[in-house]
Amino acid sequence: MGADRQETTVTVRPARYGDLEELVELRLENGRVHAALDPSVYRVPDRAAVHSHFDAELAADHGGRALLVAVVEQRVIGLAEVSADPPPPAHQILLPVPTGHLHLVVAAYERGQGVGRRLERAAREWASLHSVRQLVAGIHVDNHPALDFYDRRGYRDNATIRLADLDDVSG
Repeated sequence: MGADRQETTVTVRPARYGDLEELVELRLENGRVHAALDPSVYRVPDRAAVHSHFDAELAADHGGRALLVAVVEQRVIGLAEVSADPPPPAHQILLPVPTGHLHLVVAAYERGQGVGRRLERAAREWASLHSVRQLVAGIHVDNHPALDFYDRRGYRDNATIRLADLDDVSG
């Protein structure tokens, strides 16, 4: 089965500068998927802006963030962006549990073969090493494959975001 093949051939490692163009392509592909899902919220970002973002991320030393890539035969086929968030201020009601954010992208032609699972596992390991105790993954309500993926990994519904367009202020 495909999952077994991927489990044995996928390597997850920190992103390198040589991965830049493939990171850009993954972000643009992710933008296309999400823009098709809900064009009132998502867009396909400008290639130059994405290139500049990843160029800066790869050049910087971010102790509180990581870019991890899944690689098969020297091709980047997935990306995990994981960050450790600052604790909530004392005046807020959230418990001061060390929390981080996770964003995963797997190339469309590699989905369903264990790549996301490997990336998510590596993100958990990175988070644990950085004293993060909870990971948050923001998923669009209509992105059922992603919701199912995270459900299978023990993520649970915790909050609902309500979105109001303010074009019609009569409300």
